Amino acid sequence: MAVFDFVLRYSFAGIDFLRDEGLSKRTQAKMKDAFTPEHASEILGFVDALPESIKTIVVHCEGGYSRSCAIAQALGDACGYAVAGEELANANPSVWRGLLNSAMGKRYGEKSGSR
Repeated sequence: MAVFDFVLRYSFAGIDFLRDEGLSKRTQAKMKDAFTPEHASEILGFVDALPESIKTIVVHCEGGYSRSCAIAQALGDACGYAVAGEELANANPSVWRGLLNSAMGKRYGEKSGSR
């Protein structure tokens, strides 16, 4: 098993709360566990605090096709990291937009978490 010097662990529901269709009752019940501006702020703070010697960031989630893709894509878009875009086609739009909005707010001095 690989050992990493810098690890940030998160758990949040993979809810796309920005989609056009209404959310099911089951999904609505999980909203309390959805991605938040606080998650975005902590992820960005973690990445910003990494030493310059760190050249690769590993992002993964339980399923590996929605939440982690969204975070990787948003870090690529906001911070200029190289990502395999074709591998990220199923990125959760709500997570992507939340993290990207926080990154842009941080960059331009706006309040984090606007949607």
